Amino acid sequence: MKSPLRFVHSAIVAVVAGASLASIAVSGASPTAPQIDRSTVWIDAVKRGPLVRQVRGLGRLVSAGSTGLKAEIKIPESQAREVIVSQEASIDTRNGIFSGKVSRIDPSVRNGVVTVEVAPDATLPKDARPDLAVDGTITLERLEDVLYISRPVHGPAASTLGLYKIDDDGKGAALVQVKLGRASIDKIEILGGLKEGDRVILSDTAAFEKFDRIIFK
Repeated sequence: MKSPLRFVHSAIVAVVAGASLASIAVSGASPTAPQIDRSTVWIDAVKRGPLVRQVRGLGRLVSAGSTGLKAEIKIPESQAREVIVSQEASIDTRNGIFSGKVSRIDPSVRNGVVTVEVAPDATLPKDARPDLAVDGTITLERLEDVLYISRPVHGPAASTLGLYKIDDDGKGAALVQVKLGRASIDKIEILGGLKEGDRVILSDTAAFEKFDRIIFK
C-alpha cells in the first residue's frame, strides 16, 4: 500500500505530465516545430521590377502670398534626411490630388519631425483653402530592376533580420536571414537571402522567433 505522501507525489507528477502534453498539443507537433494557423499570418512573394521610393506625411495648406497656396508637410526626421528641394510630390486634399515640388526644407527639427514645403505646379482642387488638412507624398527616387517585397512588420532599411520562408509544398516555413536595402512607404529592397518568387511571412512572428521552423495547421 502506497503511503499518503507517495500517493500525492504520483498525483502531482501525473498532473504536470498532462499539462506538458497539453502544452505540446497547443504549441505544435514537436518542441522544434510549432504549429500555426496559416490564415492568421501575412504572406507575400518577392518580386523583381521597378521600385518607387517615397515618404509620406500629414500637413496643411498655408498661404504662399501672392502666389496662392502651398503645402506644409510634416515628415519624420529619419525619413526627411533624403528629401531635397525640387523632388516631386503629390498632395491629397481628400477631395482631389495635385502635384508639386519640394520648395523648402526647414533646417530645424521639432518634436521629431521636419517641415517640408511643397509648391504646387498644377491647378489646385476647388476645395483648396488655407488650413485645409492634407496628406503629402514625396518621391525620393525611382529604382529599376530590383528585388523587393512588402515591408515586414519589423525590419528597418539597411538591416538584416530573420524571416520565415514558405516551403515549396506550402506546409511549413523555415527561418532565413534576409538583408534589406532601401525602403519606401510600403515596400523594401531585398539585397540577399531571398530570390524572386520566394514567399515569406511578413506579420509579427515574435511568438515563435526562437524556432528555426514552423508548421501550418
